[in-house]
Amino acid sequence: MRMKNILILGVLAFAAGCGERAASDVAAPDETPSTAREAVSSNEPAADPAPSATPTGDAARASRYTSLSDCELIRERPQEAGFAESRCPGVGGYGLRLIDADARQNLLVERPGGGSASLRLSEVGGGGFSALGKTVEWRGKAGASVAPDAMIVRYNVVENPTSPGSETSYLMVASLDGDRPCITDKIVPGADQNDRARAAADADHACLP
Repeated sequence: MRMKNILILGVLAFAAGCGERAASDVAAPDETPSTAREAVSSNEPAADPAPSATPTGDAARASRYTSLSDCELIRERPQEAGFAESRCPGVGGYGLRLIDADARQNLLVERPGGGSASLRLSEVGGGGFSALGKTVEWRGKAGASVAPDAMIVRYNVVENPTSPGSETSYLMVASLDGDRPCITDKIVPGADQNDRARAAADADHACLP
């Protein structure tokens, strides 16, 4: 009888050991490999630059923000492809005019000394149906007030007309230096998209054709 009990205990111990090894091969439900997490996050479009992040970037540079939701409609012609024009606030003496026509949006920059210039967003963006994000980021030298020399806007473009629900979310960087404001960089979606856009805004780049 004593020998039988010893054999039974040995079998139970062996079975318990096998159970522990099987459990150790199963990942915890919330455990995701870091490479998988990076792949998921890199496919997600970055959000509009957050107004709470003021100032941001290099200590010698700063950002201020305005909203494209806070605009005043100044004229519209619904019979002409739904044309509408609104005046939007800026900083440092700059202003913006938001143009909406034929399901495409564009911005005109009003300069402090007078005059305005189109950023040609639809042309630079490829010509597809488009919509601007709601936040404009103005970049300039840090100080009590920012005299901007660049701006960043989000531009969502339908690049495949057969798939209107699929958009590419670019960040467009515009230079305010020189005779005419213009788009200098078209930042593609991906990791650190906002940081890459700010770096481009702080550099000296030529206008895109």
